[in-house]
Amino acid sequence: MTALALLALASTELHSSGMPRVEALTPKGQVRSVWHRVRVRLSPTQTHYEGSTLFRNMSDQKVDFRVMVPLITHGGTPPDVPVSAKWDGNVVAPGVGQTGPVSGETEVTWRPFTLSLPPRGWRVFESSLALPLQRGGEGKVERQVLYSVPPQSHALDQFQISIVYPKDLVFQMVGTDPKRGWEIGPTGAWWRAKEWKATATVFSFRFYAGTFEPIGD
Repeated sequence: MTALALLALASTELHSSGMPRVEALTPKGQVRSVWHRVRVRLSPTQTHYEGSTLFRNMSDQKVDFRVMVPLITHGGTPPDVPVSAKWDGNVVAPGVGQTGPVSGETEVTWRPFTLSLPPRGWRVFESSLALPLQRGGEGKVERQVLYSVPPQSHALDQFQISIVYPKDLVFQMVGTDPKRGWEIGPTGAWWRAKEWKATATVFSFRFYAGTFEPIGD
């Protein structure tokens, strides 16, 4: 299921993030994502996204480019949350965000970071942000984690999403997307792939929390 298709099924306001995309600023610049990993840390109220991507310059010239970190919303106002980032271990500041509709009630705000790579060089981009732990389903009793991956023109050497949570937070699983390939344990879940040429994909992890709260709150 694609990210847009899943968000279109949402009956409530939902916010999420996803894998960054690249915009080359140098003519004939060729910047490629080699691998991508994201660690999602859950608390009873928060979702912390911590992503890292290895970018490589495939050309024989210096390349300037933007890395665009997405903040995705459905059925509401795009979240205004800070995104912190490092490039080769050094802190970098974002530029002015760009917001636009994607489909129906879904909008994306892109947090751009302007970077450069030497000829045939490679560097690691790290980003982190926090959003409220999302609720959905009938009565908004489900907890939901969403992470979108844009279509890739080439295969990623490695892709991994890991979701880490306290032992008592996940009381009962509701479902995942993709439906297969997950490893789920009492304090974490993982989905991994090698040589993966992604289509537009959303990863979702849906569960009932091990907390007692009034239904609908």
